[in-house]
Amino acid sequence: PFTLVLQAHGQEQDGWRIDSVKLEQTGSISLAAVGRIVPGTPPQVTALDLEIEQADLGALWRQGLNSVAGTRGWGQLDPEGRLTGRMRIEGDALVSAGLRLSEVTIIDAANRFEVTGLGAWLGWEGASRALELGANWEDARLLRIPLGASALAFRTDAVGTLELVDSFRLPVLDGALVVERMAWRD
Repeated sequence: PFTLVLQAHGQEQDGWRIDSVKLEQTGSISLAAVGRIVPGTPPQVTALDLEIEQADLGALWRQGLNSVAGTRGWGQLDPEGRLTGRMRIEGDALVSAGLRLSEVTIIDAANRFEVTGLGAWLGWEGASRALELGANWEDARLLRIPLGASALAFRTDAVGTLELVDSFRLPVLDGALVVERMAWRD
């Protein structure tokens, strides 16, 4: 079961002002939003701020994401951790978004990989076309090969090239994989 609370005010030809929307499923997810919707065919979202206040990855996984992943061969995963995020829509267009994973552990029963202490983030601003993303973890295994703690971060430059912010060092066995520079252009 979930709880939905909506507070809105009609403003005649100006549509609806959404003062508060709150969607909660205890132990699973909590979302909140405010915004404005104007009439039309279809109605237009002129402003919307949506926030994922908290989401439990393990609970969401067991409530259906595992079956979707299972169709791609990843149904044996067992994730735990938290997700938070935000999104802004103006004039029916997404203008910014951000997601953050924290305290994540993912164990694959098929022994393909395992990661503990994972944190990851994504931030996007449409006006500047700026994108930042990254991840860090405490411990990982890939096909039973131990990988040490590491972190990497990417961001876009003024012309849209996605670049590694700093060199990336991944401890592997008695050595390390080091990437000094990396850039991707669409």
